[in-house]
Formats: sequence, structure tokens, C-alpha cells
Amino acid sequence: MVISSTNHLAIAVCGMPGSGKSLVSENARKRSIPVLSMGDLVRHELKLRDLDETPTNVGEVALNLRATFGEGILASRLLDDLGNAMKHHSTVFIEGMRSPAELQIFRQTLGSQFIVIGIRSDEEIRWKRISTRKRGEDGTREDFAARDARETIFELPKLIDEAHILLENNGDLTDFQISVDAAFDKLMVW
Repeated sequence: MVISSTNHLAIAVCGMPGSGKSLVSENARKRSIPVLSMGDLVRHELKLRDLDETPTNVGEVALNLRATFGEGILASRLLDDLGNAMKHHSTVFIEGMRSPAELQIFRQTLGSQFIVIGIRSDEEIRWKRISTRKRGEDGTREDFAARDARETIFELPKLIDEAHILLENNGDLTDFQISVDAAFDKLMVW
């Protein structure tokens, strides 16, 4: 499937765990932009396998999917939903792109109508956020370190560095929201 229209835009956000991806997604929702989540695909797979959402299970399933079906499997699985969303919306938001293979699939499908927002945030700040949010995938400090290591294997830091728009999220929430608003304002005239 190739989606190539100058009337459509897909925006993906990438960042390490706890960097603020969900805050950027919430900004998209407030602008009536539909949000598709790569992480939801892993959570769906957990349900299919009748597994609880624990840090270990999320990590093992994510690794297993990529080892079995290729590094770009989550992006490939998202394409139908992306195409359907783009039938009804000029802009669609993708939360949680993690690897160069996923980036390649989206670029092949969308061409220049695919934009990446990267979020940088210091490890200690991210851990503090994660330790208070209580998601099933978060776990202990050791789980956090293992998750960071896994994301590095997926080459997520490289994606962040090569993003079209790079946001820093090491300050307070208000400052980050101002940066996110400015990024969306810029993208809406891209």
C-alpha cells in the first residue's frame, strides 16, 4: 500500500521510555488528530497470547515479534489502520516508532508526507516519571534499564537524533507543552 497525497500528513513521535510521547499524543488528540499507537500493537499481541502486561512480557513479545516477522513488523501491521485513518483525516499521528526498519516502511508508504518528532530526555528524569505513572510495562529500576537497553538495540536513539523536529523534555511540563504546541503549529503549515 502506498499513500501518496500532498493533502495528507503522518507524524510519528519517537523517544525513550518516559520521555513524553504520550503528552505529544495528547496534544494531537486535542487537535482532533487520530492517534495510532505502536505500543498498542504489542499490548494486543499480549492479549492474543494470554499474557499479563508486565515489563518482562512486553519486552519478550516485542523482541519475539521482531525476530519472527522482521524488525518492521509493527509498522507493517499498522499500515491498514493508517490507510483507513487517512481516508477520513488529513493528518494522522503515530506514537512510538522505534526502529530504522519501521521508519523505512513509513517512508516508503508515505514519502515526504511522513514527519518524525524526536524527544530527548535525561535518563534520571525519565525514570522519575516512569516510577510514578504505574503502567504495567514499567516495573522496577532494573526493568527500566533493561527496557532502555532493548530500545537501544532497536536503534531508537538514532531515530531520535535524525528526527525532523527535536524536542527536549528535561524541564517542567508547561515548558514542554509550549514546545509541543510550537512543533504542531509548525507542522500544520509543513
